[in-house]
Amino acid sequence: MIGFVEGVFGTVGLRSREGRSVCTVRRGAGLDPRATDKEGWDELVLDLQERMEYSDFAAEKVALRAFGWSSQSYWQSQGGKTPEVPEVERVRRNLAFLEELFEDNQQETADLVKKFPESLALDVDERCRKNVETLKKQYRMDDKRIKNAIKEQPFILGYELDCFGDCLGKCNQCWARF
Repeated sequence: MIGFVEGVFGTVGLRSREGRSVCTVRRGAGLDPRATDKEGWDELVLDLQERMEYSDFAAEKVALRAFGWSSQSYWQSQGGKTPEVPEVERVRRNLAFLEELFEDNQQETADLVKKFPESLALDVDERCRKNVETLKKQYRMDDKRIKNAIKEQPFILGYELDCFGDCLGKCNQCWARF
């Protein structure tokens, strides 16, 4: 598996077997995912490996980004995300929604999760399903076009507002990007 190594300024670096730096884990209060809930984190990573056929490296990287332990680019407009070790059942519900969306095409689902790992942390009912309905109603898309649009721009699943050109500064979550 991948190892965590102490970095500079209180961060923990994620390194591959080859020793190259992969991403940095924020350690706000001296926490890292394994110290918070080792069993839950390992179960999540193992589930991603099995369901998405990711390597241990890829599964760990996706999980770190999805739940706020590394890059916060998507979560910035919400004031950042408090790093969490999610319930595996919640992640399974999200994966089931994505598999349903892509008609059980595992490769397309795995590609989407790699492009937009945060999709694992979103509320499926409150955000993802509503956004699919928005595509159907407002943009008059059929299922095939919705599937293609989400493949091209997976961030659509996370959009939550439309500023209608009067920018609110939450561009990562705004329909204006679509």
